[in-house]
Amino acid sequence: MNPFQQIVHQQKITALDSLPTYTPVNIDSPPQDALQFVETSPAQVPYPAAGAAAVTVISYTVPRGQRAVVTYMAIVHIGGNNPDMSGNVIWRVLINGAPHKGMGNMLAQIGSFTFPNKVRIDLGENDQLTITAEVPAAAPAPPVNMNTAARIHGWTQSIIKKASQS
Repeated sequence: MNPFQQIVHQQKITALDSLPTYTPVNIDSPPQDALQFVETSPAQVPYPAAGAAAVTVISYTVPRGQRAVVTYMAIVHIGGNNPDMSGNVIWRVLINGAPHKGMGNMLAQIGSFTFPNKVRIDLGENDQLTITAEVPAAAPAPPVNMNTAARIHGWTQSIIKKASQS
């Protein structure tokens, strides 16, 4: 290696050494500095009229300076005549208004409040997760006593380095 190549080689090694290391996150054991959260819809949400705009079942915004990981989710129907797979109710999980992978057109409930489903949804600072429900125009109008609700569990972690970590 000539002297010029040695200098370039040393600069590459120095640059690689200064890159932050990637630590995979295990959702079963979040980082020690993580803060757990549980968000539940404020009340049972009545389904909208057939063909009307979707209703928001729950909405969660990641706090400033934080990242969040949603680890469990439940989206449930409350009342008689379970609408699963009938096409009479469509639930959506939206991240900043766009459907999350595989959760943009759900025809069945996910888990229960007692046994929520394990999920992995990574969210950045100020990201908004919204769960909506709608009744398609071709579906029969839902009875007055039928509602929906949702709950998410997860954790947040600061993305701001403390002075001692610099």
